Amino acid sequence: MQGNGDSDLKRERDLAKIASELVQSDLSFEESQNLYTKWANAGSFDYMLCSRREIYAGPHIVMDKCVQFITDRNQALLLDLCSGPGIIAEMLLEKGFKNIHGLDSCKAFNEISRRKGIYKKLLEQCIGMGSVVAANDDIYDAVVCNGAFGPGHVPCDALHEIVRIIKPGGYFINTIREEFLTIIPEYKDRLKPLMDLLVEEGKWKKIVWENYDNHFKEKQGVVMIFQIC
Repeated sequence: MQGNGDSDLKRERDLAKIASELVQSDLSFEESQNLYTKWANAGSFDYMLCSRREIYAGPHIVMDKCVQFITDRNQALLLDLCSGPGIIAEMLLEKGFKNIHGLDSCKAFNEISRRKGIYKKLLEQCIGMGSVVAANDDIYDAVVCNGAFGPGHVPCDALHEIVRIIKPGGYFINTIREEFLTIIPEYKDRLKPLMDLLVEEGKWKKIVWENYDNHFKEKQGVVMIFQIC
């Protein structure tokens, strides 16, 4: 019979294997959802990803930028996009944000975040691929996300829904692994140009586009912030 140490080591190895599979550039949406379900059922998602900022800085960068740009933590309504088990929401609640909705298509993750009771509302659905978010126009003060844009994840056309549901003057705060902009077929020569087109069309304006270290382990990340016009 294995001791707790052996069990924890096996679980971390299993989660590390899933994490490596999740960054394959040709991953499909169905494959990513299956992997996330396995990850949620394995547990320790929160611990593995967020215990140390120097290993996984992405969620912490999102939190920092929310604190910097969103001034009214009592009243502001935020949507945590691809919310998973609620990692970012827990960080934001600790910083005094009161009103957070979540959106994720993975039922297993949503069950975890429901048990935590961290969201005022949780939308179990996709964004993009022609899917309309179950939210009114101009309702959110910010849409925030980390890890939403990756292989088999949120497609480029989701940006139109993101713009639709954010109030004028509100923010889209997003972090992404930098190389994903060029190695993922869905994003290569498409995601950044679409973001720039939305600037040209007067839908939003670019506020921040910055690189940072250790988005996940040694990989560079980009934090991007757009303000709705």
